Parts: sequence; structure tokens; C-alpha cells
Amino acid sequence: MEVVSRKDAKTRRRQKENEFAVAVPVVSQKLSQALLCAFAPLREVPCHCATFPLKSSNQLPGLAILLSLALLCGCHRSTRPDLGLVHGRVTLDGKPLADAIVNFTPDSRGRNSTAFTDSDGTYSLNYIRDIEGAAVGWHTVRISTGDIRTRKRELAPERYNTKSELRKEVVAGENTIDFPLVSK
Repeated sequence: MEVVSRKDAKTRRRQKENEFAVAVPVVSQKLSQALLCAFAPLREVPCHCATFPLKSSNQLPGLAILLSLALLCGCHRSTRPDLGLVHGRVTLDGKPLADAIVNFTPDSRGRNSTAFTDSDGTYSLNYIRDIEGAAVGWHTVRISTGDIRTRKRELAPERYNTKSELRKEVVAGENTIDFPLVSK
């Protein structure tokens, strides 16, 4: 009979747990912990939560079904709406409107998409961080140059920002939407 110290037993147990954890693809940390606990009886390693002992190999199909259901529950459709890429140019009285904020607010599902115009007045909308585009459908568009923090004066008339009359439709694919604004 081999004599194993507590330290060696603990090290072997950790190695088995780590080997098993790497072999199982997981969707989240909670699912990983649940899988480790579910397979604890098979690995002959204690688990940190309550587990059930497998009394026969007949219980393995049931365990497989439970794990499949757990994985399926974790797979859900994204809540992000369909997006269309939107870019264009903003001018005021025929001249490029630089450093303006272009904001598309959808009538239906989705969040606002925004962009800043460059020195040529061109913009490209972002939906979230690095995701370009805007939700497909009708939008109210607001274009603003004013900024309270920097005391920058608003150049665009109210009908283009606070009381916007601008309405545009975004379709799937690429959209070029220019805004030739007039000050009077």
C-alpha cells in the first residue's frame, strides 16, 4: 500500500480538477462550477457543493441530458437588432460642419447611434463601442455643435437638434445619408 501525504493528495486532486476544467468547454464561470460539481463523483474528487453519488452507469444518460439542457439554456439569441451601416456628410449652408454630433434615435427597438463629424463634415455611425451602424427602421436625427462644458456655441438651428424635424430610414446594408443643413 502506497502512503500518500496530505499535501501530495491535495496536489493530485488539484491536478485532476484542473485537467478536467480545461477539457470541458464552458459558457460561464457558474456553468463551469456546476459541471465540475456534477462530475465530482466520476473524478473521485470532493466538490465544494452538494453532489449526488452515481450508483450505477445507468445514471450517466440522465446526467448527459441534464448537462445538455444546461448548455442549451446558456445559448440565447442576441438582443441586438438588425443593423445597417450609416455614413454621410453634414454641411451647413454648403460648408462642412466640423465637430458636430450626429445622433440617430430609432422609433422602435434599439439604442441611439452616434457619430462625430470630422473637418470635412463626414461621419460614420457607431451603435455600441466598436460596432458600427444603426438599428434598421425609422429614426429621428439630431445634429448639434453646442457643448455646455466647453461653452461652444450651437451653430445648427433648433429644427436640426432640440426640436428636430429630421427623419431618416436606415435599411439593412450600407446607407449613405447626407445632411445639407441651412441656417435660415
